[in-house]
Amino acid sequence: MDKFKAMQTAVIIAETGSLTAAAGVMLSSPPAIARTLAALEAHLAIRVFNRTTRRIALTEEGRHYIESCRRLLAAVKDAESALNRHALEPVGHLVETAPVLFGQMYIAPAGTRFVQISSIPMQNCCRLEPNYLSSG
Repeated sequence: MDKFKAMQTAVIIAETGSLTAAAGVMLSSPPAIARTLAALEAHLAIRVFNRTTRRIALTEEGRHYIESCRRLLAAVKDAESALNRHALEPVGHLVETAPVLFGQMYIAPAGTRFVQISSIPMQNCCRLEPNYLSSG
């Protein structure tokens, strides 16, 4: 049994109030949802839901379990979001190369201001070369 999927399934059943609706949300079949729930309840050795032909309701133990599952699933989502945000943040070095006079007057001050006002963590390196010639 995939515990993570079983937890997601139980939470979605609790939110939708129906195995059929949960199956629709999870793009699965109602029998597959019922099997997942049965395996979860067997693993936990409790009934998470009281089921009749007309309604489904959380048991007291099920309510506590679903609350814990919601917290765990939210923590996993937050951890993944933090990793994704960190992976997408640009970082690096800003390197400019220019003749000495032009670099001192324009490039170095502009590069320094850019690094100061930018929210991107980076280092600035301004190379000023007396014999710099453009190759373009």
